Amino acid sequence: MAVKYQPRVIKSRFVSTGGFSPAQMGTIAGGLLSKGIKPRITSALTVDDTPAPALKPAYQEWKEKHAPPAIRNWIKTGRTMRGMVVLTISQNKAVIGFVDRLTNFRAFINNRRFRQFGVSPKDQVVLLNEVMDAGTVVKATQLDKVG
Repeated sequence: MAVKYQPRVIKSRFVSTGGFSPAQMGTIAGGLLSKGIKPRITSALTVDDTPAPALKPAYQEWKEKHAPPAIRNWIKTGRTMRGMVVLTISQNKAVIGFVDRLTNFRAFINNRRFRQFGVSPKDQVVLLNEVMDAGTVVKATQLDKVG
């Protein structure tokens, strides 16, 4: 018999009611991060899976010279994307965020301009696949939007 699965995503937290151990939550959140959120942001897509707006001309020109490609991908030095990790895991809960105050502030500013950090519709599919791979039989339902 399939267990009804009702995940809830609040800001950077993923909370499950599926009875997952901390190890399983770490695997699920790590998979979501490596297969969903990070590749989407580095591809310059928003949480709606649409292309992020173009950079302002002066910054686009600078970025083309110093940190190509010149797209809104949160990579200038690489610190912000390297700082995005699974912060804590526990029974039925995983927190994805940034490791220090500077990367957290950068993410806050970038996300306020154009929302890229969060769970997109494609990320929801990745999340449900990670849950299925965690070994628990579940019935997939809709996730709440991040924010």
